[in-house]
Amino acid sequence: MKTETFRKELALADYVRDFRDAERFLVLCRQCPRYGRAKGCPPFADGEVEGVLSRCRRVEITVTRITLPADAYLTYREAHALTAPVRREVLDGLVARAEAHAGHVLGFGGAMDPAQQRPSLEAYGFDISRTLAELFGLELLWSPDGEAAPPVLTYVAAILF
Repeated sequence: MKTETFRKELALADYVRDFRDAERFLVLCRQCPRYGRAKGCPPFADGEVEGVLSRCRRVEITVTRITLPADAYLTYREAHALTAPVRREVLDGLVARAEAHAGHVLGFGGAMDPAQQRPSLEAYGFDISRTLAELFGLELLWSPDGEAAPPVLTYVAAILF
């Protein structure tokens, strides 16, 4: 497996202005069976999201892309199990950096350990496809058949500080 990590830091106000559409993503979240049931999913307590966003001034976005073995047909479940050590290492690094900056980690909503679950950027209303395309020049790949993992898994997380 090949792993690549990209980071970009910018003013949170700019990121909110250019990449957040909370109403659009809340409609999508409501269609998901995890809505209201998973720790990292909406609905959140009144004012929680706006409170976090108002306390922070900067955002550091981390993109981790993992290229899966070319000769393997892997379901999403198998691919997530295979990439768990890489994702854990990235998440641990993000949490350590966030603690050093008194920051707030978003992303890895489907973390391996429920205690490590964080709301995703999408749960806070951010458009990940646009983030990847416009800030990193990357395309978010989707499953070719709805069950198999795409050839490259892309994980996006952020530290708000």
